[in-house]
Amino acid sequence: MGEVVVPSPTATQSEEEEWAVEEDCSVPVEDFEERIPDPAFKWPFRPDAFQQRAALCLEAGHSLLVAAHTSAGKTAVAEYAIALARRHMTRAIYTSPIKALSNQKFRDFRATFGDVGLLTGDVQLRPDAFCLIMTTEILRSMLYNGSEVLRELEWVIFDEVHYINDAEDRSMWHSLVALLQAQGQLPAVAFTFSRGRCDAHAAALGRTDLSSAAEKGRVRGFVRHCLARLRGSDRRLPQVLQMSELLERGIGVHHGGVLPLLKEVVEMLFSQGLVKLLFATETFAMGVNMPARTVIFDSIRKHDGNNFRDLLPGEYVQMSGRAGRRGLDRTGTVIILCRGAVPDMADLHRVMLGRPSGLQSQFRLTYGTILSLQRAAALSVEGLMRNSFGEFPLRRRAAAQQRRVAELQQELAALGELPQEGVLDDLPQYYEAVQGLLEARAELQRRVAQSVPGLKALAPGRVVVVCTPQHRNALGLVLQVTAESGGGRTITALVLSEKPPEEGGPPPSPPPDALYPEDVLLSRLFLPEGPPGAALEQLRPEDLGGIVGRTLRANPPRLLEELRRRQTARGRKDPPSPELLSAVQELLRMAGGAPGGLPLLDAVGALQLRDPPAVEAAARARSLGAALGGFRCVHGPRFPQLFAQFSARRRLQAQLEQLQYELSDRSLLLLPEYRQRLGVLRALGYVSEGGAVQLPGRVAALLSCHELLLTELLLANVLSPLRPEEAAALLSCIVHPGRGEPPPKLPPNLQRGMEQIRAVAERVGRLQEEWGLPQSAEDYVGQFGFGLAEVVYEWARGTPFAALAAVAPLQEGAVVRCVQRVEELCRELRRAARTLGDPGLAAAMEAASGCIKRDIVFAASLYIQ
Repeated sequence: MGEVVVPSPTATQSEEEEWAVEEDCSVPVEDFEERIPDPAFKWPFRPDAFQQRAALCLEAGHSLLVAAHTSAGKTAVAEYAIALARRHMTRAIYTSPIKALSNQKFRDFRATFGDVGLLTGDVQLRPDAFCLIMTTEILRSMLYNGSEVLRELEWVIFDEVHYINDAEDRSMWHSLVALLQAQGQLPAVAFTFSRGRCDAHAAALGRTDLSSAAEKGRVRGFVRHCLARLRGSDRRLPQVLQMSELLERGIGVHHGGVLPLLKEVVEMLFSQGLVKLLFATETFAMGVNMPARTVIFDSIRKHDGNNFRDLLPGEYVQMSGRAGRRGLDRTGTVIILCRGAVPDMADLHRVMLGRPSGLQSQFRLTYGTILSLQRAAALSVEGLMRNSFGEFPLRRRAAAQQRRVAELQQELAALGELPQEGVLDDLPQYYEAVQGLLEARAELQRRVAQSVPGLKALAPGRVVVVCTPQHRNALGLVLQVTAESGGGRTITALVLSEKPPEEGGPPPSPPPDALYPEDVLLSRLFLPEGPPGAALEQLRPEDLGGIVGRTLRANPPRLLEELRRRQTARGRKDPPSPELLSAVQELLRMAGGAPGGLPLLDAVGALQLRDPPAVEAAARARSLGAALGGFRCVHGPRFPQLFAQFSARRRLQAQLEQLQYELSDRSLLLLPEYRQRLGVLRALGYVSEGGAVQLPGRVAALLSCHELLLTELLLANVLSPLRPEEAAALLSCIVHPGRGEPPPKLPPNLQRGMEQIRAVAERVGRLQEEWGLPQSAEDYVGQFGFGLAEVVYEWARGTPFAALAAVAPLQEGAVVRCVQRVEELCRELRRAARTLGDPGLAAAMEAASGCIKRDIVFAASLYIQ
């Protein structure tokens, strides 16, 4: 079942549908053929309901989000959008987060539409085609640079969009495979959250053969054809030989440590049904369309980089969605192995049926983004942040907030200006002093409730002064104190009040808004005008004006039980118990017998609080309290009325200022980080005080990672004196994280370069620390590792890959990815050197790129052959 969400096409819909409309995909569109008599694309099958509704939305020109499990048929929607672009003689762009998926889609869409181009970091095929397949990084670069392609663009297709949201026993596997064969449950994908365990599981099936003689011949011929482009020594790599032998037996392995060429071989053989059992990490579940009949989990726990945890529901759905091939299997089968204890039923229910994690914005401000937008006249960093997914909840409320702003402005205008002459001229200052005193007292009471002496003082039976909007300076009796999950406290108290009105009678009037000094200083306690009553209240520490130095002899648990019973319909009319009457009368007697207020426990003296915030709050409360008697406004005859109006005006102004803040760029979540990064750029001279991007900034804007470090290396002329192979080796530290690795044994020239890189990184890290960025200088320097520098150095010198693979600290696939990224970085630095006006450095970077771009590391993708 799929789900289609469409942005609202009209402004008359309810506010819940102002931003998106969810289509009901449970019911097919009966008149689909009548509504689209001449479809832009005809599928070789009858489309599902969600595909029909998606096609209708595309025909209407709506943007849409299609949410469906893996293999449900989301690609069919993308095909229709591409076909619409072809009909309209416009362009469509398909983006994916990984290069392997882009290559596969290029092959698939080229077979369907013909005129299809591919743009990735290292391949450019048919860039003038009407349908372009590219990675998201290429699209972002086009947007920043205002590419001409965008002028003819009608549709952009973001595949695997959830990625913004961004862990054996031999006999067991033999038994499982035999069972799957007997029940016809192959092909199967076994998801294993460890590269090492993937290889170990495959090795455990040393004698298992799932292929027929004819299938062995097909596999052998296909593998030989794919490996023919490699040099002889590369075809004899241990991983190549092992994988070839596994594939002939119908078993495959797919993870990040496998050579890219071999991964594509595995994918193609799996899609042809020649790989019957595939051991893979979860990256195989992302995008590449390879459904199976059965999915196996060797565990439902994974390591996410920080600790072990259960799979998230979205992760489980993404992988288990591989089970069941459209048009071939009536159902799919999912097997969870229990190698130890059986997982708890609650854990299984949460993993399988729990609510999938919501999309989380992964937008991050980088120096390159800031510099690119600083240079673009039509764009701004604030505008990009405002339109990011992370700001969507605030933008969604913007219309309602703007209406509320207009209402508040009208209410403020209706209040008019208040007279502030004569004795009322210090009314604003008095109001600020009162608010300051109340805030200091609230902070002090929070500190008291968090301290051990304060909790002892607030034991049940203690008398307190309650100050809330419903109870002004009313005495209360503490009945219970409970701890909250966030570390706070809730105080349950019996509070002296007016007797509740009879059923149907008028409610008691609230306390007046006017606060005289005696009200604020707690020297005038509440006394009921009629018969006294008792209210059961849940109070926060800041609801207490003070803790009285007296207790009552009472039975708090019994009083609490009675008051709770009296809140029910059955117990409301019950007569009060003698204990309740006694407690109320004692509180009434205490309030009436203290016209100047009751002595309170001093937080610093009696309770001996010594933490600086508590001492500071107590001193501020004393200072402001002492000043209240000197204000003249409290003696004016209209003080109560005008104080209430002034309070109302200030409350409205505070609401208005908060809403205006939330509607402005000042409330953007990433604005503080933007200012910090902009400060770093200005300190380095990349951006002027007026916001103009200087030459170093233009160079940094051309780089896709670690812009500051690389630009500073270029400016310091660190790379120019090096030979090409030495430059390539040093640049490996930029693309290979090196935490916990011992320093490699490098030639002296490389050792000097390594020390220079660390010195520049230390300077950049310290500068970022000074501007308040959270990453420490040690962490910044520690992310640059030289563990593969020796491998890249030898590769650049022409050493065969087979010799390197035998001594490399990582698996072959990881080494290949590192060298590929170094080559991409060399090309970026070549463009940066030309911008810098250094042809010698540009030539050196081109030579470095050339000496590592060879053989198996840069074998062309099978998908584009």
